[in-house]
Amino acid sequence: MSKLTIKSGKGELSLKKSNSLVGLKTTTEKPSDQEDYVESELRSNLGGFQVVSLRKEGEDIDSKLDEVRQRDEVEVGTHVYYAEGSNKPLIATGDIYITFEDGVSESEQAIVLEEYHLEVVERRGSNRIVARVTPRSPNPIKVAYMLQQISLVKLAEPDLDTILDEYEFREPTDDLIGQQWHLRNNGNVPGTNYRLRQGADAKVADAWRRLGALGSERVVIAIIDNGFDINHPDLRTKVFRPFDLWNQSPNLSMGDPRFTHGTPCASVALAVSNGRGIVGAAPNAMFMPISGTSFSNRATEQMFDYCIDNGAD
Repeated sequence: MSKLTIKSGKGELSLKKSNSLVGLKTTTEKPSDQEDYVESELRSNLGGFQVVSLRKEGEDIDSKLDEVRQRDEVEVGTHVYYAEGSNKPLIATGDIYITFEDGVSESEQAIVLEEYHLEVVERRGSNRIVARVTPRSPNPIKVAYMLQQISLVKLAEPDLDTILDEYEFREPTDDLIGQQWHLRNNGNVPGTNYRLRQGADAKVADAWRRLGALGSERVVIAIIDNGFDINHPDLRTKVFRPFDLWNQSPNLSMGDPRFTHGTPCASVALAVSNGRGIVGAAPNAMFMPISGTSFSNRATEQMFDYCIDNGAD
């Protein structure tokens, strides 16, 4: 299979196998690009592998990788993939996050793991485990794909590593950022005579500079509150898996003038940087609004279970 679509906690991920790059783990300290079967080295360490381009000499990548795996110095050889629309290589580390359906016993789980020669690294509850491939297992991405076809398995997600983006960092220029003293407090509030204690802030602007970015859209922040306007220009492009506890659906109750707290609360956390209004502490993060809060223990459990099950960070 040169192309696979696997399910993840944040949707589907379409992966295409590279026709030139592979990942190798070797027993020697010799640079991989000095081996006669290596054309060039792309990365010396990605997910625990050296990512190299192979000299194929007319062979397809599967045949060449099988040949390289037979070399004495090669412990593990694995395929490299690309996500659809991206030119950044992805490599599976060998770990797979597996969630079984409710009611699947440990003995049934063990049968599934044995089928693909997986070992348990960590158990995280009755139906959640971290498994790892062994030398007898297929490629971790293929294993995850095959696990997802089994009725006993709710989710099987391979641990993937990729090259981190380098950011050309620019601070936000939203027109009300000067009023947001909690981001960076220089002692002044524009348009007022108030004096503040300089430096008494959340160090958010310092964090942006240290990170060299405004966060990542791969991060999902759940806001549990009442009164969200998900059509607000600072929020509407970021909404991810909303949920309303009152109507038990993704359709949030909006427009009730008694409930208005959710929108400003969410904006402080993650309002987008668009040159207008305010900017949030994590303007690139995705926004999971959960509406219909109460003091019920049952409802509180449901809120946090929803966050856990739907990819909130």
